[in-house]
Amino acid sequence: MMGLLLLAVFIIVVFFIIFKQRNNLIPDENLYTTAELGTAPKLKSKVINCPRCDNGVSKNADECPFCKLELKPQISKTQAVVFCFVLLFVGIWVTRSPGDSQYYDQNASLDACENYIKPRLKNPSSADFDTANAKVLEPKPDFKTVFLTVHATNSFNAIVPTHYACFVRNVSGKWTVEEIQETAQ
Repeated sequence: MMGLLLLAVFIIVVFFIIFKQRNNLIPDENLYTTAELGTAPKLKSKVINCPRCDNGVSKNADECPFCKLELKPQISKTQAVVFCFVLLFVGIWVTRSPGDSQYYDQNASLDACENYIKPRLKNPSSADFDTANAKVLEPKPDFKTVFLTVHATNSFNAIVPTHYACFVRNVSGKWTVEEIQETAQ
């Protein structure tokens, strides 16, 4: 996540630098300044200073006639936008944690087990699932075995831990319980 944030900041800075440079070198379309009421508008200067040699150069010039510095960047706004988006998507792909989908699958398989077990308890509202100590094994792709403990009240109103082995399967992107067994531990 931190890598993604740094990448986004980097892209924004590069994008800003490209357009700041471009805006400093390309002339404004409006060649006239606003004048006071009753006076004629004044023509804006069509000359800029070269960033390298500081000589006066036409705003429309492609290069400085004195030092040959190229004044107009070769990259267009569209190219810069496309470049930044490509860089952003590549960065997201590279900085993506390889365990992201695995983490999601583990949580989804745990949720499927909880949703299956809870309504079958004597007192479902008292259920406290110990997901922090749950173990999720993946013997095959799209199949998981979840071992988890549930603390819930029994018929005598005593809180009792019960250990379960829950066998879940991914069917069209949804984890469903195929079988559940109480275990000794």
